[in-house]
Parts: sequence; structure tokens; C-alpha cells
Amino acid sequence: MATIKCKGLTGVVFDVTVTLGTTTMNGLTALIRAIEGAPITVGMYGEVRANKNPAINQANDGAKTLTAAGLIAADLVVCVPLKTGNKEARQEQKGAIAQAKREGLAAADTDAVYYRALKTFNKNRLPNPYEANLVNADDDENTQTLQAGRPWT
Repeated sequence: MATIKCKGLTGVVFDVTVTLGTTTMNGLTALIRAIEGAPITVGMYGEVRANKNPAINQANDGAKTLTAAGLIAADLVVCVPLKTGNKEARQEQKGAIAQAKREGLAAADTDAVYYRALKTFNKNRLPNPYEANLVNADDDENTQTLQAGRPWT
């Protein structure tokens, strides 16, 4: 067993315990997602790459073990979010990533400096959420009164 560092989609740096000769780069993504927690999904990771050499990444080395890919204990891997989909999908993905961080990741660490009491992202509380790939001409779509903590509940 070894420990590598990871800068996740949330921007938080944390330790991941792996077996370098057994865990694959694809398997590493699942381990990272488990630490970051819901509502982040494995599909939100566009790339997982080594900080010391970006050529060591999931796209090139997905099926390789971490050792075969060139990672050693204490290396740092960086997660890059997937950048596809329409504006609404990207808005929802950014909200999900921010929500996972505000929840204190999967461990629900309420003592973390990034934990927030208002932690659930609700795009319907935005003044003008994207709909499909459109921006509405009416910039006052959400006619409710201004709510404290919007869009967080």
C-alpha cells in the first residue's frame, strides 16, 4: 500500500491509498470519486494526470497499473473536469462540484474550512438558469424575491 496526493475536481488536495502495482489509472479515478463523494460522478472527470509529467494520464495509461504508468508514492495527481455538453450541463456540473466541496467531501467533514451549512446547489434559485443551450432574453426569469444564500439551500 502506498499513498499518493490528489488535487480533486473540488480543488481540495487529499491523500489516496493505492496499491501501486495493482491499481490502474482507471481504478484511481473511482477511488478519487469515492473520496470526493456525491454528487460528483466518474463521468465528470475529463482527465486524471500526474503533476510531474502530464503525459502520465488516464487517456494514455488508463489500463496500466500506477507503477507501469510511472507513478510512485507521494506523487501528486491532478483531476481536470470534463468540458463537454451544453451550457446547462456545464452549469449543473460546476454546481455539483461546488456542492461536494461544501459538504466536506464524502467524509462530510464539518470541520473542514471549505464546509458550509448552506451546501445544496439548486439551479432553480439562480436568477436566470440556462435552459438547454439558450440564454433567455428575460433576465428576470426567477421572479421570486432575493433569497439569502442563493443558489445554496
